[in-house]
Amino acid sequence: MSEERSILERLEAMERTQRDLVAQMQAMTALLERLFVRPNSLAEDHEARDSSPLSPPAGARPSVSQEAPEKVTETLPSLRNFPSSRSSHRHSVAIPSTRHVSSPLSTTSSSSSSSSSSSSSSSSSPSSSRLWGATPKNVMRKNALKKMDGVPEKIIPKIGTFQVANPNGIVANADHIVISDTENDRVIYLDTDWNEQCTIGSKGSASGQFDTPRGLAFDLRGVLYVCDSNNNRIQMMNGREFRGSIGKGEEMKRPSDIAIYHRNERDNPRLFVCDSNNDRILIFDGTTKIGSFGVYGSGDGEFQHPCGIAIDKKQRIYVCDRDNCRIQVFDLDGKFKMAFGGVGSRDGCFEDPTGVSVDEHGFIYVSDCSNHRVQVFDNDGHHLCSFGSEGTQKGHFFFPCGVFAGPDGRIFVCDSRNNRIQTFLP
Repeated sequence: MSEERSILERLEAMERTQRDLVAQMQAMTALLERLFVRPNSLAEDHEARDSSPLSPPAGARPSVSQEAPEKVTETLPSLRNFPSSRSSHRHSVAIPSTRHVSSPLSTTSSSSSSSSSSSSSSSSSPSSSRLWGATPKNVMRKNALKKMDGVPEKIIPKIGTFQVANPNGIVANADHIVISDTENDRVIYLDTDWNEQCTIGSKGSASGQFDTPRGLAFDLRGVLYVCDSNNNRIQMMNGREFRGSIGKGEEMKRPSDIAIYHRNERDNPRLFVCDSNNDRILIFDGTTKIGSFGVYGSGDGEFQHPCGIAIDKKQRIYVCDRDNCRIQVFDLDGKFKMAFGGVGSRDGCFEDPTGVSVDEHGFIYVSDCSNHRVQVFDNDGHHLCSFGSEGTQKGHFFFPCGVFAGPDGRIFVCDSRNNRIQTFLP
């Protein structure tokens, strides 16, 4: 009996090895197909490519008011003018991975991407076990996320009488919802019932004017920080009241997102800015620059066009390393902690991750822009679910560029090239 059991165990081990080899061969085949399909022009000049770092080709935008098929089937324009890597290949492999600074690369098994919500493999470790504690609220939130049907609670294509155009950023607090109406060069204040309160800005470089506004953040005092991307600055305002700006000369180049950390209510807020075209994160104490971290590259702590950033309650910084197709995690001093992701459309992989947000339970939301979906992870980087697919119908996305986990549990998604905001409530 013991000999038979030993033989069976060896056979099972061989089967597992065979399954792993097949999965790796499929992943490598998909990667090779992507490499040969991608145009050689992806290695174009840095400045020319990144003049509008998050925006897809204008011609790729479908009309929201027209009837659209359930699945967009026409051939999209070249990715030349949309988020692309600076070389003709990606750094990461097509197998989703979670890598901690103190441990070797580990891969997690996952199924193919689906247009509806899908849960991660049972081999992933449970969420909230290491940092957040498996409290009843955290477990309830995790279960609700995994059961999401991808049906939006609300769709907002217009604010008052105005159509929003390529919204890239959204943020909310207890009193306001604010949207970066990016192609209209303005920001829109709303109350929590989506009624317009005020619209700020027009195209220009004067105080209170914008040129391609993107990421947004509130501090504890209710001051709004706006990444005025093509003006290479951060503007601060409280409603219509202009409060100043950050950014001098070449200090930053195409800032795309901002996250704010408060040590306490008395001290200046600590600002972390995605300095996208300089491939680094800038750190400010109030309005004074005190440091930075990151350089161009594909190693740990290196970036290729960082364009989304968030901070959780445990003081961990999450950065969308867009052209490396991964999320990197740091402490407040910029020390690398872990990374997760990879290139592709499988669960846990990305194509141009452009926005990230963390809710109060520690769950991570990533706008997987060129895969036209939002992915949700636990605080260890293990995939929980995905929702959305390419299209113009309810619950579908077309290059979603921003995501925000609201204080009331809602998930706000900038469905950028569908020119609308969609909200979801797990």
